[in-house]
Amino acid sequence: DTTKTNVVDAWWQSFEERYGRMFLYDLTEEEHMRKLVQSFFSTFERPTSKAPFLDHFYYVHAALFTFVKLVHIPQHAWGYSAIMQERHITQFVPKVQQAIKDLAKKPRTKLHEQLIYASMPYARSILSGELTYFRQILDVYETMWTYVFTDPSYREEECNWAIKQLNEKETVEQKLPFIATASYVSFLLENDQQAYQLVEPFPYLATEHIVDFMHMSFAKKQIQRGAEWFHRLEKNMESYLHSLRMTDRDWFVRTVLSAYSQYRIATKSDETERYEQLLQKLLPYSFYTYIDYLFDEQKWRELIELYMLEKANVDMIHPFHLKEIEQTDRSLVLPLYHQTIMYYIEQKNRSAYKQAIK
Repeated sequence: DTTKTNVVDAWWQSFEERYGRMFLYDLTEEEHMRKLVQSFFSTFERPTSKAPFLDHFYYVHAALFTFVKLVHIPQHAWGYSAIMQERHITQFVPKVQQAIKDLAKKPRTKLHEQLIYASMPYARSILSGELTYFRQILDVYETMWTYVFTDPSYREEECNWAIKQLNEKETVEQKLPFIATASYVSFLLENDQQAYQLVEPFPYLATEHIVDFMHMSFAKKQIQRGAEWFHRLEKNMESYLHSLRMTDRDWFVRTVLSAYSQYRIATKSDETERYEQLLQKLLPYSFYTYIDYLFDEQKWRELIELYMLEKANVDMIHPFHLKEIEQTDRSLVLPLYHQTIMYYIEQKNRSAYKQAIK
């Protein structure tokens, strides 16, 4: 029994030996990665769809081994090399994921289950990779837990292990991989409350996880469950928005609005007020989306109020919008013209005066 389980250990030993023979001399970080993907991993032959479970399993482990090596190579601080390193890893992720999904199609025996259980420590070893590659590490880890480690008792064990790890770590940086994994595996166990509580204090991680969990719930036709995930996002929306870096706020608004449209389709709800409330709460970052919405709904007064609020002048308004509003009710536009004239007078320079006199 133990010899059978140890076949996984034997594979990893053979990978190490093969790796050691190939990497005898010093390389730059980027060359090291390139060689791992192009010279090392390419020596493993991808099994055909007809190949048995063990062939596929071996190939998944070869891919995992390569990935572990990749994510433990530190990233250059900046420049071309750093970009290339990021690219090597990002392009390798789908190869690992495809190998995992191909394996998942194969029927398993009791013996195979033992091998799968023996693989858990190897899947964990990617979590100690460089934090720079956090997203890619999670992508591979989550694919393994979704498709390979499907036994609920394994998932319980993993969840407890991850929570133990995060409690032992000192800094948030060290805790983060284990918070993410404990949350993801909790979701797979349908322990949504725990999945949420773990990530809730971390705006970036929470946003990505909550949206993923919403999509996954809807994909499984668990509509109520998916809706609850959207409500969790909605509840934290404003506090998350303002705690993100300025450069990421547009990304956040796009993420929330696209999640809302998924939510609306899945729940077949047509709550326009809800959408408008989202847009209001996400101002000023939702400004252009909100303007388009008000225009489509022909809410002219609100449209002008929004422009006034943003200290816009007439020149900033789409001529087509302006024309539509003037045709409906010219008096609505007057405050905006007034604001524009004041703006130009305050500019005090002659070219601005010329504009105002026009």
